[in-house]
Amino acid sequence: MAWIDMIDEAKAEGKLAELYDKLTGPQNDKVAHVLKVHSLNPDVLEDHLNLYKTIMYGKSNISRKQREMVATFVSNINECHYWINHHGAGLQKLIRDKEEAKKIFSDILEDYNKADISEKERAMLCYTEKLTKKPSSVEKEDLKELKNMGLSDRDILDLNQVVSYFNYVNRIAEGLGIELEEGKEEIFEK
Repeated sequence: MAWIDMIDEAKAEGKLAELYDKLTGPQNDKVAHVLKVHSLNPDVLEDHLNLYKTIMYGKSNISRKQREMVATFVSNINECHYWINHHGAGLQKLIRDKEEAKKIFSDILEDYNKADISEKERAMLCYTEKLTKKPSSVEKEDLKELKNMGLSDRDILDLNQVVSYFNYVNRIAEGLGIELEEGKEEIFEK
């Protein structure tokens, strides 16, 4: 759960009930804790959901796999167990081979410079690391390196949005004590 109150699906009313219905669909799934934590402020929940969908599923030259890789990398730097597991699972789905995904993920988290990824992805993770650990350390030269790897200004903006979004949601999860949903498989333990 979390350290603050969250409104359960069965007790939701008005706009919150409508948002929950969109999130659970006909399967009547449970709402993820990281979204449910916004239940006390449905307007923020709606905006958060829209931002997430645009950043992670919107049209971009940064592939879904690369976005999931960046998401898990940011979450690992921030030691955010909740998001490491959520997006580690997302990466596994995209790779479609659980063991290969775990190996790639573990290699990236251990030392992305030695991981079996492209030079472009390595440059993306280098930028991700700097922006996450010390934003003021990012310089124009870092963007030149990304451009040298074939990223356009729009690609760099999209990468920046993924990195920034996951720093934001990592702080929501850690700052409010959000726990992994019951029954959710832990990809990587604390």
